[in-house]
Amino acid sequence: MSSLARSCRYFTARLVRFLAAEAGIHQFLDIGAGLPLQDSTHDIAEAAAPGCRVVYADSDPMVMAYARALLTARPPGSTAHIHADLNDPGALLDVARAALDFTRPVAVLLMQVLGHIGDPRDGDHTALAVAGQIKDALP
Repeated sequence: MSSLARSCRYFTARLVRFLAAEAGIHQFLDIGAGLPLQDSTHDIAEAAAPGCRVVYADSDPMVMAYARALLTARPPGSTAHIHADLNDPGALLDVARAALDFTRPVAVLLMQVLGHIGDPRDGDHTALAVAGQIKDALP
């Protein structure tokens, strides 16, 4: 693992641990998480505050198949995977609402994915616009 990738993993772990244990946020929407690794968001959140709920969203069908196979032993409702594309934030949020309570705080993780969003010449479909649509859906 490169030092950049390792640094990003450490940052994500610190962030999730702080949000779950210190900030009292117990719902996480991890968009574009990629293949599940050791110390994934659900592992860290659950260790910091039992009862956390984590939803992973990814558009890669191979990532989703692998993730579902790995997480079959999780308690029902604690961890979910949704096949959704960040380039369509409205649809992604609609599916995520089925697993998360959007009337309560939700931490959204967009780790290393904003550079993969749409065409920067399209004002309605820039990383800033997509992140704003997600932010506006949160309490």
